[in-house]
Amino acid sequence: MPHIISRKKAVDKITGSIKPGECLVCRILKSDLKYAIHKGKYTTTVLSEYPRTWGQTMIVLNAHKVAISEITKEEWTEISENTRKTALVIENVLKPLRCYISSLGATENLINTCPHIHFNVLPIYNIQDKPSEIFTWKNGVFQGEESEWKKLWSELDLNFNNQ
Repeated sequence: MPHIISRKKAVDKITGSIKPGECLVCRILKSDLKYAIHKGKYTTTVLSEYPRTWGQTMIVLNAHKVAISEITKEEWTEISENTRKTALVIENVLKPLRCYISSLGATENLINTCPHIHFNVLPIYNIQDKPSEIFTWKNGVFQGEESEWKKLWSELDLNFNNQ
């Protein structure tokens, strides 16, 4: 069963895998992407490695861009459409109460975020979950066994291209 690990434990895991000042999204894109759901011309859709809710998915620009003014119309169209498709798949497969969709990122590289343009789709399962509690790591993040990650990925991956 997916379980919560503390913010400290998650930060310690990330700290061991990222160089100081490295863009977290660029590191993700350079990884093996074993839980990528879709790789498009301009964007990649991938399960969040440190999800606040089980099934949280990131849609990231393949190019390192940090401002909306840098994004072409084609990139914006693809990131928007893949965010929509991801939410549809999550709604159909995981049956959350709703999905929060956010464009997140800091103005500088931090341990758990960066300025690289990316969207998150977060399925919400508890009626009590409010944005102020979801968009923070203060209560920890989810982790799962390899079999749980594979099951989640395969369910979402199989349905993505049907949207």
